[in-house]
Parts: sequence; C-alpha cells; structure tokens
Amino acid sequence: MSVKGNLYRHFKGGIYRLLHPCLDSETREARVVYQAEAGGQVWIRLKSDWEKLVEWPDGKMRPRFTNIVDLDAEEQPEIGLLVQAIIMRGGLGMGLGAQIVQGAHASMRVFLDRGDHGYIHEAHNHLQFTHEAEEGDPGLLIDMTPDMVTWAEGKQAKVCYQVASEEGLLALYDQAMLEGLPCALIQTLVGGNKTFAFPGLPIYTCIAVGPGPAQAIDRITEGLKLL
Repeated sequence: MSVKGNLYRHFKGGIYRLLHPCLDSETREARVVYQAEAGGQVWIRLKSDWEKLVEWPDGKMRPRFTNIVDLDAEEQPEIGLLVQAIIMRGGLGMGLGAQIVQGAHASMRVFLDRGDHGYIHEAHNHLQFTHEAEEGDPGLLIDMTPDMVTWAEGKQAKVCYQVASEEGLLALYDQAMLEGLPCALIQTLVGGNKTFAFPGLPIYTCIAVGPGPAQAIDRITEGLKLL
C-alpha cells in the first residue's frame, strides 16, 4: 500500500498527496484519504479503486494513482515553488516599520487562524493533544495543508505587493478564499498612531495569501505592484 504523505499522479494528470489509509465504519472496506496539490480539496475513495490498473495516455497499464517515483523521468511532475504573498493596502500613510509589523502579523495569522487551543500532555511515551486541562500544558494544534508544511520546513518564500484601496484588498481576500488558499485578513485599531492616515479608526491593512503553489498565488496577485 502507498506510503502516507507521498505524491501520486492520477492517470488523467492531476497530482495528489496521500494523507491516510482508513476503514469504512459500516462496511469495514479499506479506503484512502487524499488531497489535491492544486486547490487543496480533500477526497476519499476505495483502496481498490485507488490501486486499480487502468490504461494511461501512453498506453501503459498502471495503477489509477501511481507514485511519482515509479514514473518515467519525462512523466515526473514539476513541483513548483511554494510562496506566500503579503498584500498591503496603500493610501494609509504607513511607514516601512508599520508595514513590516502588519505583514508579519498577516503571515503568522494564516497559521494561527487554523489552530485549535487545548492542552498537551505525555501519555504512554507519546505527546497527546486534548481539550481537557488535567496535567497538560497549554498548546495549539494547527491544521496545516501539505503545502503549508512543506513551506514552513523550507525557505518560506514571500513576496510583498500593494493594492490601492480597501475595496481592492477585500476583493483579493474573497478571491483567495474562493480558490481555497490559506489566507488571513488583518484589521488594526489605530489608536492615535500618527503613522497612519486615519488615526483612531479600525482599518484593514493587509492580507496574507498562501503558502501555496506560485501559479495559484499568481492568479491572485496578477497586475499588482511589488513593494
């Protein structure tokens, strides 16, 4: 059976990451849970369907989902760069320092918004996460996509852009949500801070989009000016 976390190519060309083998609670049939690399949609299907031999476009018979290491060199997928985009709202009079603070907040918030607060304790030589305090220490369990894990363990590539208006910022955030990309929207109460053009008002300052494939991030940031 496939190894958890490996990448597979579907015979029609899509790239998927195997997450978990599992059993149907009613029928006890073996199934697999897997996730599309493009968009992050999670699917489940019978293990027998996953491994079923089908004819690929080159005429060869292979499993419906074939481990990429078992493919010929010319069939290996190109696993592109993973990027996080920070998009700042213009027209606020923010200095460089303020923009760095807001961008850092957004970058971190993408991860923290996916977190579940609870407690971590050791049981049977393993760390366990629970919502019961008992003897555990406060902890945060973050539900990351495979792209988020890969990005966090790698070079954490980021690109900064600027959009002219709040309306434009919110439209980009909505687009990222519809694309299924991890994202975060930052609203700051600017209490009398003269760094901003509108002191004392709650304002949207920036968004973070990704980590995700560069091609997907490019669809969101197309036409924006780099900072």
